[in-house]
Amino acid sequence: LVVGNMIGTGIYALPASLASYGSSAILSWIVTSIGALMLALVFTSMNRRFPKTGGPYVYCKNAFGKLWGFIIGYTYWGCFMVAVAGIVVATTGYIGYLVPALDASTPEYSRLMTLLVEVGMVWLFTAINLVSIHEAGVVQLVLTIIKVLPLILISLVGLFKIKLMNKRIKKNI
Repeated sequence: LVVGNMIGTGIYALPASLASYGSSAILSWIVTSIGALMLALVFTSMNRRFPKTGGPYVYCKNAFGKLWGFIIGYTYWGCFMVAVAGIVVATTGYIGYLVPALDASTPEYSRLMTLLVEVGMVWLFTAINLVSIHEAGVVQLVLTIIKVLPLILISLVGLFKIKLMNKRIKKNI
């Protein structure tokens, strides 16, 4: 679940928008990655101390009381609602490259079709979660593999290209 959440739509959308910032964009990726790893380590440590379901709600309730557990629980829940909306909009944008009716920059664009696809995605994943935890876990695993596989492939191709570039540079020197 953590890998699936960390490697969301942003990792595929942000590089294009950050490219204009040059090497400072790489630095920001490194700083953000370090922060994400630290957050993961904090959640790992807290899960060892309080091995119960509930995530941040349980941790804050045990540390600061019921009121703060409630506040954090609902804030966390609200953040996920906003994140789901963002992920659905970004995913529909990606699908727009294949389906012109979902691409706002084409004449075939349809607001109604886009809305129906976005709402349909939310209900599809809601239904999968309602079926069973096992089914939701299988879907999460498959989607995580689909997200991680291109990153691994691009990294391997990139490493191969770096070796080729080094050979060309040495040859020219």
